[in-house]
Amino acid sequence: MPKNNKILVIGGGPGGYTAAFRASELGAEVTLVDKDKSLGGACLNYGCIPSKTLLHAAKIIFEAKVAESFGIKLSGPVIDLNGLRQFKEKTIAKLNNGLAFVCRQKKVIYINGEARFTGSNSVTVSSDGKLQDLSFDKAIIAAGSKPIPFPGVDFGGNVWDSALALNIEEAPNDLLIIGGGYIGLELGTVYAALGSKVTLVEMAEEIIPGVDEDLTKILKKRLKNLFAQIFVNAKISGIDKNTDKVTVTITDKDGNQAKKEFDKVLASIGRMPEAKNLGLEKTKVTLSEKGFIKINERLQTSDSSIYAVGDITGNPLLAHKASMQGKIAAEVICGLDSKFSPKSIPGCIYTDPEIAVCGLSESEAKLKGIEVKVLSLPWIASGKATTLDRTDGLTKILVNSYTKKIVGAGIVGVGASELIYGINMAVENSLTIGQYQKYIHPHPTLSETLLDTAWMFKDGD
Repeated sequence: MPKNNKILVIGGGPGGYTAAFRASELGAEVTLVDKDKSLGGACLNYGCIPSKTLLHAAKIIFEAKVAESFGIKLSGPVIDLNGLRQFKEKTIAKLNNGLAFVCRQKKVIYINGEARFTGSNSVTVSSDGKLQDLSFDKAIIAAGSKPIPFPGVDFGGNVWDSALALNIEEAPNDLLIIGGGYIGLELGTVYAALGSKVTLVEMAEEIIPGVDEDLTKILKKRLKNLFAQIFVNAKISGIDKNTDKVTVTITDKDGNQAKKEFDKVLASIGRMPEAKNLGLEKTKVTLSEKGFIKINERLQTSDSSIYAVGDITGNPLLAHKASMQGKIAAEVICGLDSKFSPKSIPGCIYTDPEIAVCGLSESEAKLKGIEVKVLSLPWIASGKATTLDRTDGLTKILVNSYTKKIVGAGIVGVGASELIYGINMAVENSLTIGQYQKYIHPHPTLSETLLDTAWMFKDGD
């Protein structure tokens, strides 16, 4: 164990608590500071966990509606928003308590407060109106990110950010979602299941910019039946929230404008780093043009005493990326030869159907000049998908035309998020398509769509 064994972690989300726990396991003296009273960060308290809880409820509602196709007649579901909200809060509390237990078990000192650097090896922590000075050998910043507000419009009242939307205080009759990315689509799915008429506006040419269109078009087809309206290649050019309803102006790509009224508006146009109030000007830490902390593959910042992990270091803003970075930062500080250099970080969208991707997309391969063979298999050929009456899926694998290595994959369909890890391991380990074809997948499962897709690559390709 190096002499630098007094570690401060700022931020109690997946990156922060993983870093703290791993450093403690390796013998360090660890203090964890977070502005929330409960550990878990945005992911657990206002993001991943509550949204997935509500998405599961939405899935149950949808399945109840289609049960008749299986010969099962159910009366229409009665939705108790108070009961749903209580279940969500209970789920969060269970996980909060679990993290608090592990924190005590690993002897990590937890301080509920806001830390601000006063130098490269010191901070002042504000907690319950009191100030406390702390010194450390090394620090790990895991302060996360927050929603970007719509220009000129503050969150609150009838304009929501994702955290406000997750409160589920009501199911508005008419809900506008600005932004067709992960968060907007997931919360739109929840509120549509709860009975809201959902309108979506996305500036890009398609929903989920960056994901191949053959995947998104399957989701979009289902969303057209679920949402009231979907506008792409359009923007919100004005918001007036001075009345009980919100009046917005939607402008299409040709400049045509239409004014519409909504009970609530969810602005989901991206997230920004929580770096402004950390006192980084008192350190040697440097930021990118967009305000993210610059790091190397060992998670070191430009200040030798300070490391950074998770959302605050830039895209992709994913909890599982943050967790791995937290583990590696702790190991590097404690003298282990670790580094963060993954070939692929899987991304998942928990809509219905789900979308999951890893490695290169087809569009990314074209931009990078990498010639790939695209293998694509609709789920109409899947026995398991047919038994579920959910053949609205597709599995695709990208193979480097010269090396024959698997360089990317995408799945749209039920349970895609649970399937992607298998093909992601192939990308991460640089497996050739021939090597992957030798792995036996169980039948009947949705996972065998990956093998069936791989078998589409022939020796002569």
